[in-house]
Amino acid sequence: MKTVLLVFLHGFMGTDNTFDQFPRHLQNELRTELGCVPGATGAAGSRNGLVEVQSVVYPRYATSGELAAAVESFLSWLTNTVIDREVAKGTRSPVVDPSVAVVLVGHSMGGVVACDSLMAATSASPAGPTVFPHILGVLCFDSPLLGLAPQVVAHGVLDRGVSKFNDLRGVAAGLPLGAVSSFLFAKGASETTGTRSADANRARGRWKLAAGLGAAAAVAAVAGGALYANRDKVAEHMDWIGGHLAFAGALFEPRATLERRVAGASASAPVAVFYTSVADSTDVRKMLGRRTFCVVPDHGAQPRLGSWTEAANTRATDEIDAHVGMFNSGTNPGYGPLVGGARRTVLGWTTEFLK
Repeated sequence: MKTVLLVFLHGFMGTDNTFDQFPRHLQNELRTELGCVPGATGAAGSRNGLVEVQSVVYPRYATSGELAAAVESFLSWLTNTVIDREVAKGTRSPVVDPSVAVVLVGHSMGGVVACDSLMAATSASPAGPTVFPHILGVLCFDSPLLGLAPQVVAHGVLDRGVSKFNDLRGVAAGLPLGAVSSFLFAKGASETTGTRSADANRARGRWKLAAGLGAAAAVAAVAGGALYANRDKVAEHMDWIGGHLAFAGALFEPRATLERRVAGASASAPVAVFYTSVADSTDVRKMLGRRTFCVVPDHGAQPRLGSWTEAANTRATDEIDAHVGMFNSGTNPGYGPLVGGARRTVLGWTTEFLK
């Protein structure tokens, strides 16, 4: 019996509950389409004994540090997960003739991790068409593979990102703006030395600048000695900020670099992106039409950069709400069609594997 394994990866600072009931709903719809029925133990079996569909959520991981480290950890976990299933099945040659095929499903930055993992698996495999684990494709949900839409950076992320900076208020409430910014930027400069790549340092530096300005504005108010007296606490907050922003720094690479990443993944296996959109209701900007969380390629570039399908949310107030509420049927009126679109995409990928 062959197994189609759906593997879900959350995004930036996500949790095991990011996908809500989506994994179960997608799994059940695929089981219905493929003729699967519950087995005696509750596992998915098949009427003809040929196929089963399983889903697993990759355990919550740290979205901090370098993206490459997250990719390496995930690919190691995925390889072991697939090997365990192949051994349990008694598969004679899981590399040449696998009985388990994987569909990677990523939300937000989880899609970036999935695409990079696909390329890493391809490059680590021997020359030829065989790749282990056998990855049928990558489903990305609102993954900023080509970067965040500019208006999200300008109006959404910065507004919602100040909560961590606000923690510094208790450390140095009222500290003069100049003293705070000098401390933050000095720390940021010192942290760019070490083992980080030049590109990662540039991305980290851009985030550090924004973080420094936000933090300085948040704590500007009291006395000069408080920051130094509580320097360990301040360092803790800045390490948290810097680590997480280094992970997301991959979104701020040049557009050509981002396109090469997506094209590389698409050359290894199909990549399908479902991206949210909201209508702009403000009088000044309504003429701009839909607003998206992530940058969307022109239609002419999509074959090379995977397939991109709009998933409009008519209830969301802004791009961030649409992004985080994508898998909630109560906040996303388009949830049903989203499950259906994912089901049809995966079914198309399984045809060759299930022959």
